[in-house]
Amino acid sequence: MTRNDLIFRIHRLIRVIEANTELDALNLSAREILKFIGERNAEGVQTRSSDVILKTGLGTPPTIYQRLSELEQAGWIKSVPDPQDGRAKLLVLTPRAEKAFQKMSKELSRLSDKGELAAG
Repeated sequence: MTRNDLIFRIHRLIRVIEANTELDALNLSAREILKFIGERNAEGVQTRSSDVILKTGLGTPPTIYQRLSELEQAGWIKSVPDPQDGRAKLLVLTPRAEKAFQKMSKELSRLSDKGELAAG
């Protein structure tokens, strides 16, 4: 399998998973914000709204807050009080979002186990 074949296969796989988990209904910036929060959560790093604003470059504060609100209303994330700072909120993935990330991770692991993701 050539590198281009692999890239196209991964893109197709991602599109199928996004469609099956309804991630495809989100715009690109909302998906990137969700990915940012998910990756940080997987690393055990807590995420605040200000982290999304300062570290992603995905828009102005009003735009980011709008996207976060949309993600929360759609059931992808929830905000919980920060126990260390009563003024701040932490952003966490909902079970729905965790399930989508688990599907993607499982498929990438499967490709990796088959040696298809090896550098070529």
